[in-house]
Amino acid sequence: MTFLPQKRGGKWIPRGRDSTPWRKQSQAVELPVGPSLTTIAHADIGFGAEFDKDSALIDSCEYMASYSWKAVKRPTILVPGLRLINVRLQGKPPAWSPPAQTRQLQADHGDYFRDPNAARFPQFPTEPAVQAVLMQNPDHSMNDIDIFACASTLGNLLRFARNIDRPFRFNLELIGNTIFLVRKESSPTALIEDIRGYGHTFPESYTSWEPDVKRSSSHQRIVRYHFGGLNCLVRFGTDGYYKDIAKGGGEDTQKSPSDTGTTMLEDLEELTVSGAGRPATTENGAESLLQAEKAGQPISQDAILEIKTKHGKFPIDMADVYPRLWVTQIRNFVLAYHDRGVFNDVRQQDLHEDVEKWEQDNNESLCRLVVLLHKIISFAKKNPEAKLEVVRKEGGDLEIREQAYLGQDTLTEATKARWLTDVESGSGKVIHSEEEEEEFGDAQDYFEDDDEEPDYTACSADHCGYCGRST
Repeated sequence: MTFLPQKRGGKWIPRGRDSTPWRKQSQAVELPVGPSLTTIAHADIGFGAEFDKDSALIDSCEYMASYSWKAVKRPTILVPGLRLINVRLQGKPPAWSPPAQTRQLQADHGDYFRDPNAARFPQFPTEPAVQAVLMQNPDHSMNDIDIFACASTLGNLLRFARNIDRPFRFNLELIGNTIFLVRKESSPTALIEDIRGYGHTFPESYTSWEPDVKRSSSHQRIVRYHFGGLNCLVRFGTDGYYKDIAKGGGEDTQKSPSDTGTTMLEDLEELTVSGAGRPATTENGAESLLQAEKAGQPISQDAILEIKTKHGKFPIDMADVYPRLWVTQIRNFVLAYHDRGVFNDVRQQDLHEDVEKWEQDNNESLCRLVVLLHKIISFAKKNPEAKLEVVRKEGGDLEIREQAYLGQDTLTEATKARWLTDVESGSGKVIHSEEEEEEFGDAQDYFEDDDEEPDYTACSADHCGYCGRST
């Protein structure tokens, strides 16, 4: 979600969450790939009659951490309670605060990052989420975390399990006992193409950042749940929250946005073009250091909401909505229908039971997802030092490849050491059972030579570290 640029005094003033107001970025061509190590076809993720289908259900979902990116030049997140100067640890989503009167909204325009985390911290896009988890859970052992993913990476694997033909790629790295699935676009500053409709201006007008998280640009959330015998941490962006549902909120969360907060369109008026939304680089091109500050407060999962907009003539296909709500475990859904930007039909729904029904109806595909995750984990644990990448080309099978060049580290050395120290305080070793190998196959059988290496042009974002090229 982003604020839109708006003309004021002859200049463009940034008004957006995850927008790129200073200049338009050209889209980079596809990044290079390393040699293929194994291939997984859709037929390879079948399951027998003895498979426990009940394991393919999400349970025990709980909030773990959150952070909000600040709309400032250096990469900063806000975490609930602690200050990282570009990131608000904890932070807080924008509050649902519809205007008193319906008015016609301006259509979306401008540029919007596909991945705000990569755009702001390209060399280590997962670093803010991991720091947020460690800082907000100092007494919680990470030894039992099997997967650290995001809605994008997990959603792409779900599409493959459902046999939906859509290309994707993401990095894969084993750190301690945890497999990290790291989103990867063609460039850290890749933009959403063909912007149209009101998917950005509507939430910007119907939600507001509260005073304790003023000048935030996006809110990221990490939840923990159990799926397929795996303990998962999943990061995702959120559109907003309901203040009246939120539990455990402090005094600030009970104040009316109309009295003390600012709407998203008002929030960034004082910022200059050079001060908002830039990716995280220093003057010499090297990555900036992530800074954090404590602000905001944790918001309960049952208060989080997802927003979708649609023209009134074209009913939304909920089959496209349920998978994301399932991955993120969001129950509140705002569906806003418009006629030329006038939203007279805004529906607020609790879809908890609908998502549970979708989960039951799609049990076979979710069982395939369980098998796929275990295959990927098994392979990665047999190659613990490798920097890997999962690649699925259009119409093709899923491949696990070596990363090109020197590869990209998932975390900084300091944060990786903290994660490993926490793991070593538990069992201190990587878990890989014979039972797992027997059930999901021997990864050694997947090794094969592959002389093919497409001659793709490298990343256009010089010195970002995103594509793994040595700098």
